[in-house]
Amino acid sequence: MQVRINTNNNGFVEIERTDYGISVTSCDEKGNVTRRDGFDEGEIIIALDLLRYMRDKNQKSAYLINENISKSLQKLFDDNLEEFKILQ
Repeated sequence: MQVRINTNNNGFVEIERTDYGISVTSCDEKGNVTRRDGFDEGEIIIALDLLRYMRDKNQKSAYLINENISKSLQKLFDDNLEEFKILQ
């Protein structure tokens, strides 16, 4: 099964089920493939968990930080920092 989602730049994204998870293909307004990525089932679930967490907490943004900054923030904020490891 394939799903097509139109994007705000007149292109589209096609999502297709694979043996390992999904394949995501981005295309420009002419239908030319600009990028293709595969995501395994674990990566998809973690990304969905993050989106659901943000929706439940009414959060509009998430921040991507490197490991060194993460360790510093953990010390600074104790238990008030939520970590989602998407790509491991």
